[in-house]
Amino acid sequence: MSEDTTGHDGTKRARAKPVAAKRFITIYQASESVAEVAEKTGLTVHTVSQRASTYRKKGVPLKAMPNSGSTVRNDWGELAELARSLMPEGATTVASAATEEE
Repeated sequence: MSEDTTGHDGTKRARAKPVAAKRFITIYQASESVAEVAEKTGLTVHTVSQRASTYRKKGVPLKAMPNSGSTVRNDWGELAELARSLMPEGATTVASAATEEE
């Protein structure tokens, strides 16, 4: 394997060193967030989440923890109103499933 990898945004970053399963589980269970696990292991947040999901599917009982630290849900009505308020006058919009059903 190469030393570098190209991310989804086209930037190169050093490939993380392998983390043994027992070490990953020990760090995961002692951490407060997925971001903390990523920091301690050198893996990306995405990789930590994927690996934890795989382990759970294999029967490993990993604790639940916040993924990104943000648990705020989007208020779609509020976001739609914001988008409408920022829409330039005379601009057209793309019809969505929600507006087509109304």
